[in-house]
Amino acid sequence: MRLPGRRWFRRLHLALGLALGAVLAAVAGSGAALVFRDEIHALDPVVRQQAAGWDGVGDMGFAAARDLARATRPDHTLQILWFPNEVRPYYEAAYQAPDGRRFTGYFRFHPATGEKLARPESPVLNWITAFHVNLHLGAFGAFLVRWSTLLFALVLLSGLYLWWPGRKPRLWFAVRQGNLRIWDTHRVLGFVSAVPLLLMMV
Repeated sequence: MRLPGRRWFRRLHLALGLALGAVLAAVAGSGAALVFRDEIHALDPVVRQQAAGWDGVGDMGFAAARDLARATRPDHTLQILWFPNEVRPYYEAAYQAPDGRRFTGYFRFHPATGEKLARPESPVLNWITAFHVNLHLGAFGAFLVRWSTLLFALVLLSGLYLWWPGRKPRLWFAVRQGNLRIWDTHRVLGFVSAVPLLLMMV
């Protein structure tokens, strides 16, 4: 059964996809990079130089680190205490504030001495984060990213509409030969990735 208005939806899908493609590729690429924020932070030469004070061996131990983290902010509830490693060369505590807000008031301290540390800033990570938020275009860039993300929902929904091949399950994931192979591959991959992409968009 062919749904009505497919030609109009195909034009909408194509036009929005072409118009938003570059912005969404930039946002998605920088977002994918931010998944590895700790690795990028650790590999940044500036951060590695600033974090060179820990030998990777001396460690006060979990119990002492937990007690220190609790004593530092007695009005907060300790939520998470991360152990030091090569990526994060310090203990880091996250708290729940008295007003119920979780993961606030982060506290970082030296694994051996307990000295309070300011997390070294990574110019590379800061650049990627700002690019992800506004493409380094200020308020206009932030506006562009927000509306491109919103309009991407129309790309996905119109794609799902165009994917519907009828009530024959054997056609739902069919990939035909010849000139239709690319079209069918796009159609099937678009359907499979639609739900994860909608969740990431939200």
